[in-house]
Amino acid sequence: MAGHVRTMPGTGRQPGVTGRSRKVRVHLPPGEAEVAKRVKQRNGARTIAQHRIVSARTPQARLDAARDYVRSAAAKYRADDEIAVAVEALLAAGDRIFARGAPVDPGTRAARQVRAARNRERARTNQVLIREGRKSVRRQQMEARESA
Repeated sequence: MAGHVRTMPGTGRQPGVTGRSRKVRVHLPPGEAEVAKRVKQRNGARTIAQHRIVSARTPQARLDAARDYVRSAAAKYRADDEIAVAVEALLAAGDRIFARGAPVDPGTRAARQVRAARNRERARTNQVLIREGRKSVRRQQMEARESA
């Protein structure tokens, strides 16, 4: 199976007229399967995280992408010590920002607050519309059952 975590690529010849080469999979030894699985999970999650970090527009969005990467790893494996180290690093970074960071100008701050309020209102409206839409669908289904 191509790409299976318990295999590694091999070489071989395609049977038939063309004689093209193909990959033949050879099973990994039992001890190496877990290591290969971890490497594959890490590479996939890391690629997604790096893509999100590169495409993020703001530093906060990059921070969220990195945080999601750590949360993904923590969901798959227990690592309380590493998480404690990450929490301490984030707290230290926050302390440095409070101590040395340049204040955001009032216009930018006000614009952020307006945008956040607009987004919260839109989310509330969407929740109401979704709820009402579900009720409408249920109502139509009940009417269809009753008429059938």
